[in-house]
Amino acid sequence: AIASAARSEYAAAYGGYSSRMSAVVTGLSGTPTSGVEGAAIPVNNVRTRLAIWRNSAAIIAKRPLRGTGLGNFQIHYPWFSRSVLNDGVNVESLVVDHAHNDPLEVLIETGAVGFLLALLTGGAALWSAGRLLRGPDFEERASAAGFAAAALGLFVTSLFCLPTHRALPPTAVAVFLGLLAGRMGGR
Repeated sequence: AIASAARSEYAAAYGGYSSRMSAVVTGLSGTPTSGVEGAAIPVNNVRTRLAIWRNSAAIIAKRPLRGTGLGNFQIHYPWFSRSVLNDGVNVESLVVDHAHNDPLEVLIETGAVGFLLALLTGGAALWSAGRLLRGPDFEERASAAGFAAAALGLFVTSLFCLPTHRALPPTAVAVFLGLLAGRMGGR
């Protein structure tokens, strides 16, 4: 119904619509239409994200150590958008600007070196939280449990969304890391 209304409104305003516009409207509404390129995979669904992730492997293979550079995913992805699977997104006016998976995007943009550094940072923070969880002080254990729960929630969210591309989650992580470092003291 939404797709029909959008097509009718577009047709009334512009005197008709092309097959490309039909693909865009159909993709955005989530209603697949056969015979139109890119329309079989609605924008922003699981199949689209899986296609983006599989196509991203080609970028990683091309630049495995140093990556593409921070913020350059949207510049490099169009060249690989159909290397493994048709993502159904890159029609004329729509582009994929993020991988919709932060760990994957970190790997693509910073390469294996940056990804390893990110893993080491996260691992050190979790190791510190684990040490505090086993400590005798209730406040330290509660702080560590809160950090671990928040870190787990942020990580799970980052597998499907873009929490690190908004202001609040990275700020919260910085605050948690600062509190954790303060709690660890000279240990």
